[in-house]
Amino acid sequence: MSYIKSPTDSPLVEGTFGQLLDDTAASWPDTVAYVFKKTGSRITFAEIQDKANRLSAGLKAIGTERGDVVAWLVGHHPEWIYLYFAVAKLGAIVLPLQAHRVGRSDEAMTYSLKKAGVKVLVIGDITGVDQTDDTVPYLCSLFPEVKTAKPGNLQIKRLPKLTSIIVLGETATGIGTYSMNEVLTMGSDAKLIAEVTALQDQLDCHDPFQLVFTSGSTGQPKCVEHSTYSVFNMTRLASISRRMLTEATALYPYLSNPLAVATPLFIPGFTLVIPVSTAPSSVEIMKAIQEERCQTAMILFMKDFHDLIHNRQLGEYDLSSLQIVNVVGNFTPKSLIDQAADVLPNVKIMVVY
Repeated sequence: MSYIKSPTDSPLVEGTFGQLLDDTAASWPDTVAYVFKKTGSRITFAEIQDKANRLSAGLKAIGTERGDVVAWLVGHHPEWIYLYFAVAKLGAIVLPLQAHRVGRSDEAMTYSLKKAGVKVLVIGDITGVDQTDDTVPYLCSLFPEVKTAKPGNLQIKRLPKLTSIIVLGETATGIGTYSMNEVLTMGSDAKLIAEVTALQDQLDCHDPFQLVFTSGSTGQPKCVEHSTYSVFNMTRLASISRRMLTEATALYPYLSNPLAVATPLFIPGFTLVIPVSTAPSSVEIMKAIQEERCQTAMILFMKDFHDLIHNRQLGEYDLSSLQIVNVVGNFTPKSLIDQAADVLPNVKIMVVY
């Protein structure tokens, strides 16, 4: 993998995400890194480290190895974070799937899994807004082979590399998949955890670590490779340029970007608030900001930003804690910025596009 690097006053960091998590957990074990509004969870670095270690060992138990691709579609659940670090600790490659791109589209899901050569798929809360879990019926429809297969021994002709599917939850699925609880239980084995721990010194931050699909605006989406070195340093330097290196609580509406994982690692006390839905409404955004006293909204697409400042209920919510809004994804007209200045006079609007 090659890089283009520019001069910087801040030395670039070399370390895998697994190593960075262990260092952070040792320094600030009880610091809350994430608040998940969907589950009511407030997750510390010590908890992330424990779950990541067990999940990493569990993935190893079902045959996941260095260089294998692990994909997931789990909505706004804490497992999204646990998986990211667990896969990193194995030296495997992460592929977070996005509900708005694959959701219930058989074609999009199959294309993504085949293009990336996915070996393990973790799935649950398919659309990110499900009130009832129909993951198992969906899987049986998408992959009829799971009805008769044994867990870990899938044989799907159109996806020859896919061997294992893990379903979010605690109960057995009754089909050829593992439950998340089963994998975590397998990962409680002390020998496996020791093997994962020993593996950390063998991993390289320059190895391929994450696959990201392009938008598909010029054809079928393409897979782009990133390393920990590129992801972490790019995020860190961008945060420095935006003067984000202070303790804060930030709304993070879209759990799909490495920024969500990297930022709490290098800003002690920087807590990310993850809303219930993977496509939150402006009311849900305002409610989360009010309840958690968020100082920053890290990623608001231009449409989200427009809907927020034009929402008739805006005055009903206490957004006095809010200091910065980052607007992304499209050109933002000056007229919209001017309107925001009228309704949110104490908020700095940063257009990151």
